Amino acid sequence: MSAANRGLAMGPNVQQFWGWSHAIWFTLMGAGGGVFILAHALRLTDHLGGWLGLPLVDVMSFVLIGIGGIVLIAHLGRPKRIFLALLNPRTSWISRGAIADFIFLIAGTALVLPRLRLGEWLPFSWLQVENRSALLTIEALALLSAGVVIFYAGQVLAVCKSIPYWHSPLIPVQFVASSLAISMSIVMLLEVASGGRVGGLELALLCAFVLAQAACIGAHMATHRQEPAKAHSVSMLVRGRYKWLFLGGVLGSGSVAPLVLALAGLGSDDLRQALGPLTLAPCLIAGLMLRLLTLRVGVFAMPSVLVPLRGRRVGGAAKT
Repeated sequence: MSAANRGLAMGPNVQQFWGWSHAIWFTLMGAGGGVFILAHALRLTDHLGGWLGLPLVDVMSFVLIGIGGIVLIAHLGRPKRIFLALLNPRTSWISRGAIADFIFLIAGTALVLPRLRLGEWLPFSWLQVENRSALLTIEALALLSAGVVIFYAGQVLAVCKSIPYWHSPLIPVQFVASSLAISMSIVMLLEVASGGRVGGLELALLCAFVLAQAACIGAHMATHRQEPAKAHSVSMLVRGRYKWLFLGGVLGSGSVAPLVLALAGLGSDDLRQALGPLTLAPCLIAGLMLRLLTLRVGVFAMPSVLVPLRGRRVGGAAKT
C-alpha cells in the first residue's frame, strides 16, 4: 500500500484553517474586481446610477474590494506579516494579490475621485487628468489589477501541492467564471435600479459565465481521480457530508437557476427587467458555497503534511 493510501486508510487529513472568512474574502474580491471589469468593458459605468457624482458601480467595486482587503489584513494578523506579504511577490500569490488590491484602489480612485460632487463643489477637480492617453493608461492599469484580484484567490489554492484537490489550474478558472457571473448579475441589478434596460448581451454573457463555471467544475472533478486524497475530496462533495450543499447550492443554484432565468429573459424582452436582477441571489449563494466547499474538502495527500496551520504555511496556500 502506498504512503498516500496508508494515510487515507487511517482517515483523511482535512485542512482546518481555511474556512468561512477566507471564502467571504475570495467572494468579495471576485465580485468587486469583476463588476469593475464588466462595467468598464461594456461602457456602462455612467448608466448604472451615481452617488455624489461618482459612478455607483465603481463605488460598489471599491467597497467590496476594500472589505475583502480588511478580511485579508485580519487573516495576515500582525502588522509585520502584512508588511512581509507585500514584499514577497516573487513567490507568493497572496503578496501579488495584496499588491494588486492596492494598485486597483489607487488607480480606480484616480479615475473617479475628480468627479466627487458636494453640492456645487468639486473638491478634487484638480486631480482631473485631461490627457486622454494618460486617462486610458490609468484605466488599463485599474482593469489589469482588477483582473489579478479576481484570479489570485483561486491561484493561492492552486499552487498548494500538498492538497491534490486544490492543486489544479481549473480552481482559479472556475473562481473567475463564478466572479464574473456574480458581477454580471450585479450590473443587471444596477441597470434596473437606475431606470435602464437589461440588454440581451448581458444575459448572454451571464449564460457563458455560468456554463464556463459548470464546465470547469466538471472537468476538475473528473481529472486525476486516481489520487486517493482528491478522490476522497470529490466523494465528500457528491456522496458525503457536503452532497446537498454542493449539488443544490453550487450546481443547482449556481448553474441551473441562473441559466434558466437568463434564457427566459433572452426569449422575452418583457421579462428581462424582472429576471436579470433575480439571477444575483443564486449566483452569489453558489459563488460563496463554491469557495467554502472547495476549502472544506481540502484533503492532504499524506498525513505527514498535516502541521499546525495557524500562522503557518499549508503547502503553498498560506505562504506569504
